[in-house]
Amino acid sequence: MSSRAGNRIQRLENNDWKFMHGDFPEAETPDFDDSQWYDIGLPHSFGIPYFMTNEFYVGYGCYRKKLYVEKA
Repeated sequence: MSSRAGNRIQRLENNDWKFMHGDFPEAETPDFDDSQWYDIGLPHSFGIPYFMTNEFYVGYGCYRKKLYVEKA
């Protein structure tokens, strides 16, 4: 979804994120392979019991999103 405000275009960027439990400093590079990561939308909480178990994940989590910015 997008809208115009003056010369700016505003877009909701809550969809099409990637997520993986753990710490991935190398994930900051554009060519990092995140194909095995979970496809998620925001809001998202990686502390929610996954697969409805009674265990909570305690640790790092990494989010990625590809943003395309028009040259104009």
